[in-house]
Amino acid sequence: MDEFNVTADTGYKLVSDDLIRFLELSLLIPLNCLISLMGVVANSFNVIILARLGFKQNMSYGTMALSITDLTVSGLQLTSEICYVFYYMTESGSINFMALATVPVGWMRYAVLNISGWITSLIATERCFCVIFPFHVKQICKRSVYIIALILIYFVYFSFVFPIIILEPFTWQEVSGGSLNTSAQTYIYTVVFDDSTLKLEKLFDTICVLGFALLSQILLLVSTVYMACGIIISSQVRTSHEHKPHQGSVSGQSSLSLKEKRLISVAVWLAVVLLICSIPRYIVVAVFAIIPAMHAPQNYTLTNFLVDISDLFINVNSVFTFFVYFAMNRNFKSMFLTVFCNN
Repeated sequence: MDEFNVTADTGYKLVSDDLIRFLELSLLIPLNCLISLMGVVANSFNVIILARLGFKQNMSYGTMALSITDLTVSGLQLTSEICYVFYYMTESGSINFMALATVPVGWMRYAVLNISGWITSLIATERCFCVIFPFHVKQICKRSVYIIALILIYFVYFSFVFPIIILEPFTWQEVSGGSLNTSAQTYIYTVVFDDSTLKLEKLFDTICVLGFALLSQILLLVSTVYMACGIIISSQVRTSHEHKPHQGSVSGQSSLSLKEKRLISVAVWLAVVLLICSIPRYIVVAVFAIIPAMHAPQNYTLTNFLVDISDLFINVNSVFTFFVYFAMNRNFKSMFLTVFCNN
């Protein structure tokens, strides 16, 4: 039994643990800590400013839920990186900080970041309905339906992740090693993995990552495309009516207002950045599925290293929303400057 008490099929070591440790300590952990801290600060600003602006529209509930969720993602990621640092500093200690970062903290972060993706998709879909069905949007996207959709998103993911955390409890486990001349037993507070929990983790990866998460991003992109097309078409119709006496010159051109351009830019940027930041996560899951040796105990360090790389990109997405709101929402920018910059 290895130091993490992982029961899996044996395999061969793919990458040296010393190389992984060097890259973790010198590159990934510092970057993740910096970006996570930025995410905590940025989304704290989001929550404060959005609360001051109030909940006048359905989208206000979505943006607040997204900010709280991204704040949680950044906070959990920062906690995970701190656990990694303690693990490397106290490898022979009585607490397995790597398991702590991987199981309770890691799985909660995993669920919350997927929730963030679905909330972003919900926001884009509601905006899409506002543009394409402006006269029926109040009947389609009622406030109660919007709030129920948010609650349902949280419920679905937490119903998957909580059983994993419960079935992988921390216990004191005896570990081998030490001097041959001593009979003292050594114990470590760690998590025990077995075949049932590993199968449950694989099921969660398959359904929630390759299924629900991918579906949410497809929905996000489709909503963004339809919204952009709807705004362009409505702008073309308005332009043709405004210049009807001069059909020969500009009737075929489109004139977008500044508000419309900002609306398109917000949706497109959120969609593209979320997709780009999620690609590494899909690659990691695909690698785990294709290479059976990734599940072997001796490659446990490599597994966490690859997940940490994907987390770096997810952290960037969690920070991004603040800059979108500040750059493209005048009310948000004005309230932010009033609260934090004025005497």
